[in-house]
Amino acid sequence: MLIKFDADEDLVEKLKAQTRSAVASKAFHYAGIKYLELLDQNADMHRRNAQLRDELEACKQIISGARLAAVALIERVGQDDMFIN
Repeated sequence: MLIKFDADEDLVEKLKAQTRSAVASKAFHYAGIKYLELLDQNADMHRRNAQLRDELEACKQIISGARLAAVALIERVGQDDMFIN
């Protein structure tokens, strides 16, 4: 398919440099393909970030529970009369 449009020369040169392409049409084609790949990669990273946040929250809850259990244990161990018959 042939696509024709006017593009800013500065943009064309930047794309050609970034894509290492000597031809503007190839540079735009490559940039378009990479853009779609990056959209997918970005969505995957957002999903992974959400997953890691959930895991972090679960770990925080486990640590909080362990902290409360440790405090309760220290309180019980500190009661000397508990072991006197």
